[in-house]
Amino acid sequence: MRKKPQKRKMTRNSLLKAAISSALLIGSSANSMADYVEAGDWSKVRLYGHNNNLISQYTRSELDYIKAHFSLNTIEKAHNKAIYEGQSTLALKQAASRIKNWNAKFPTTNTKSLYYWNAEIAYDNSYKEIADMLTNTPWWFKDTPNGVPRPFSFEFPNVTSQWKWADVPNNAVSSSDLYGTFIDAVGLAQRRGTFSRTMDAIRKLRGFTIYNGFFVLKTDYGVSVNAGNRVLDITDGVFVEFMASGSFCTTKEQAAKQIELLLEVPADKTIVCIGWPESLVRKTGPADHRFSMVAYLICANANSYYGYMDKGWHKVFVDANKDSIPDASNGLNHMDFKRRLGKPLGPGNRISEYVYDRRFENAYVFINLETGNSTINWNP
Repeated sequence: MRKKPQKRKMTRNSLLKAAISSALLIGSSANSMADYVEAGDWSKVRLYGHNNNLISQYTRSELDYIKAHFSLNTIEKAHNKAIYEGQSTLALKQAASRIKNWNAKFPTTNTKSLYYWNAEIAYDNSYKEIADMLTNTPWWFKDTPNGVPRPFSFEFPNVTSQWKWADVPNNAVSSSDLYGTFIDAVGLAQRRGTFSRTMDAIRKLRGFTIYNGFFVLKTDYGVSVNAGNRVLDITDGVFVEFMASGSFCTTKEQAAKQIELLLEVPADKTIVCIGWPESLVRKTGPADHRFSMVAYLICANANSYYGYMDKGWHKVFVDANKDSIPDASNGLNHMDFKRRLGKPLGPGNRISEYVYDRRFENAYVFINLETGNSTINWNP
């Protein structure tokens, strides 16, 4: 007698895959109009993406979304770890190629993908190269202060070990469609006493590089973790994770210092600023992109990008192919990201200690860090 076929059970992974498609960190709907503009183009606010998909390669809707919005995009570690568990380098290279060659809806956009490289934290569970180093040369690592075995902090006792980790993104960029390297956690080198060694490793990186830690405004163990502009001379640009918003920029003094330092960044350098809906500096107006975006526009140059974390780091969306991504009215669907901005008519202007404004061809922006209010006036 022929057996009755059994109903196939859904595994935990398949259930997750049915419900979740990505860990895209910026965005709302893959069907919104294209907001892509490249460096040097002032027609709209230039957008930066920072994302991964933890359980698969990027879906078609995710690729459409990335290509529609971001001319610069960092692919986070642990991308597609269901297939490439512990082999982030292979996954990032494969993802960069998919992004570059994806031409379904937006064949003219040219998203540049960056390799995620942490300068201080050794993610041996995400990178085979680090796991191999940990096995073969364990003296290159040391435990964190609280004794937890992971993450590790690099010791770099000699030139060979110091440069070994820098070889990984160099080889990945030179052998794939990756454009360059996103350098994370540079500020941590101050607390860990490895700043000079970290600088030497960064000097070895080839291709386009931006670094996180330019102005973190955070103190751990009584020591600042703000790398400042000391790394700017040996990289292509800076990444500000909390622009006048978020948990690490909480006072008017901090926000004013951010703007002043960014106004001094040379025009040929890249600036990436991340805005958050929550802000202790903002006192009026809605909890959305506007306050942080105005602060960004005050100091934006022709090579700058704005990223908006309306969903927060590592928040996931449900499957875009089923049109079930929440319509984020405060996200990138907002008309501020569709409007014509135009070239700046001059640099950001400091009216008083905490007050700035700037004029563009099609907009006027104003921010008062003391009263916590901001304005974007668009030309009709």
